[in-house]
Amino acid sequence: MQKVYLVTGNKNKLKELKKILRGDLPLELKSLEIEEIQSLDIYDVARKKAKKAYELINKPVVIEDVSFYFDLWKNFPGPLIKWFTKSMTPQDLYNLIKSKKKKSAKAVCVVWPF
Repeated sequence: MQKVYLVTGNKNKLKELKKILRGDLPLELKSLEIEEIQSLDIYDVARKKAKKAYELINKPVVIEDVSFYFDLWKNFPGPLIKWFTKSMTPQDLYNLIKSKKKKSAKAVCVVWPF
């Protein structure tokens, strides 16, 4: 079976994905910095990132991307969570929502092959 490259700068993602897949896919880490489009559509972000990764290494790739949606903020920040958390700590985030009635949120993980 041909190797598939998990394109990420995060080594922990490889370990996590291998555990989920139970070794059914021969994954290898490929560390690349890929410019991420700014979009509120996680599938668009993942698809374009996977396409760009494939263009750079010309081998089968898979990317993993996460979105985080707060009901309080009408599903913001979504796919922009990476940039959101770079500007604040978990405590800052907690302070923003602690006095609000609506505290529910969801995380969505997308794995996209190309």
